[in-house]
Amino acid sequence: MEHMPRRRLAILTMVCVTSAWLVLGYVTWIMNGCRAWLPYISDFDLYEPGDTIFTVGTFASGFLVFWIVMELHSMNMTRLTEKGHSKLWQGINHLAVFPGLIGAFSCIRIGSVPWDTDGPMHGHYALDIFYNGVYWCLLVTFVSAKIWWSSPSFRRILWMRLGVVGHLCFGQNLVVLSIVQANSLDEVGCRAQCRNWPVQDDHHAS
Repeated sequence: MEHMPRRRLAILTMVCVTSAWLVLGYVTWIMNGCRAWLPYISDFDLYEPGDTIFTVGTFASGFLVFWIVMELHSMNMTRLTEKGHSKLWQGINHLAVFPGLIGAFSCIRIGSVPWDTDGPMHGHYALDIFYNGVYWCLLVTFVSAKIWWSSPSFRRILWMRLGVVGHLCFGQNLVVLSIVQANSLDEVGCRAQCRNWPVQDDHHAS
């Protein structure tokens, strides 16, 4: 399969799989009597069946992100070589792989570390996903801009990418601020959100 169709397949599969488990996790959250408005994604991992959905979902999404990272790296390297761009840009393309893979690995690992059993490690993985994801997106965008800057359609996509990154940064800052001010990631906060908060399940009993 050529680079372009394979890249589209990777991105489409990742979007569909991630959307599916997020929707399923949200449905189980509601079915457990929890607050419907803007729950934390990490809270899906606190009870069954959301626990299993979150663990399997983050595992699958992480591996699909691995696939996307390597597909984009391979495609961009081919384009850089064909157009005779300098070693500097090839180096930036290689560099982009590292934050992408770190973010993907953290996505895989976060599903096995619920915040109520190991809050610091869960938070560490969450920040790795966010910050390394942003670094990867920026580096890939720089390389893509070097390759496709002469295309008007690419410039429109570029501004859309930068807008998404800006909104993500702003949203992450709001989330961090809300956690610091409200200390919402604790059992008391979740009991307030969930009428049917489980006392203890087999996952956490072990």
